[in-house]
Amino acid sequence: MKEIDERPLIERLNDSSWKLRVDAYKDLLSTLNQDQGDASVIVTELYHMLPKMVSEKNPAALDAGLDCAG
Repeated sequence: MKEIDERPLIERLNDSSWKLRVDAYKDLLSTLNQDQGDASVIVTELYHMLPKMVSEKNPAALDAGLDCAG
């Protein structure tokens, strides 16, 4: 069973572990897809993260980051 990371999303997006960042990207994408009312607030708060999301060095993290940015 996978352990749930309860840290704030911004912390998880900045984690040094690419596996944890992939999980955070998936959580972000899920949140954006589910609640369009808060999507603009989330995008505004995380806008500065876009360059990192689209330039990940790990291929799995890059794919997840590109999914969020797209």
